[in-house]
Amino acid sequence: MDRLKYPEQLIEFGRQAKKSLCSKKEVYRLASREPGIHLSEHGGTGDGVIGALAGAELRLSGSDGRIKGKYFQGHAGKVLTAASILAQTNIEEIRDEDGLLLGPEEKVLLGEKVKSVLLNGKIVLPVEINTAATGGARWATLSREKIRKY
Repeated sequence: MDRLKYPEQLIEFGRQAKKSLCSKKEVYRLASREPGIHLSEHGGTGDGVIGALAGAELRLSGSDGRIKGKYFQGHAGKVLTAASILAQTNIEEIRDEDGLLLGPEEKVLLGEKVKSVLLNGKIVLPVEINTAATGGARWATLSREKIRKY
């Protein structure tokens, strides 16, 4: 980030691209202001450069986006401690939607799609109160719909 001239503008572009359509012309104009950015089109219309730049800039912010991949596939309904989840994955923290950091002995009910997000430069597993109180776990991973807000 230190080598970028206008990191704030790049991050803002990434956020705007999530909300509205952007043109290739706009992307190339923005990229031309930063000597370290190289865009290349591969097949089709080349519009993929829009998403590629937006995605890179959202990662640059350190607090935006779901992490690719899923954890614990086929283990829906299983209960693990926070410490166990951290030990078995690349997840760095487990936090509730208000930002509360779970302690190592807290129990988490795994859902169908266990996904992590990037928050404050860390890979975080967001959880919520387990309203069903299933498996003696106080917490549950977020549903697919809820994880989309990240």
